[in-house]
Amino acid sequence: MFPTLQDEIFMKVFAKSQISSYTNEELNEYESSLKNLIDFTNSVATAEKEGIVKGEKIGIKKGEKTGIIKGKVEVALNAIKKGFDNQTIQDLTGLTAQEIIKIRKENKNT
Repeated sequence: MFPTLQDEIFMKVFAKSQISSYTNEELNEYESSLKNLIDFTNSVATAEKEGIVKGEKIGIKKGEKTGIIKGKVEVALNAIKKGFDNQTIQDLTGLTAQEIIKIRKENKNT
């Protein structure tokens, strides 16, 4: 009917029967090994969660920086369209003179 499920059940029964035949020393080693495996698995899961959180924070910071730069460029473009000089645009946006010159060159036709 469900050979995979049946195989899984038999494997569990077989594993339990093996464990029941262990000596005290073997049982202690098995339990210690099992504890180490659980600790390792939990450590990996925790590290993965921390990595995701850290990655999200980095992504948010990067996104914020990108958004700030885009906002400054947009203000600069509007100021250029209104005829503001480079120094005034620099004062308003915090962009460098070179950045403003580049924006002017890239947007000559707008």
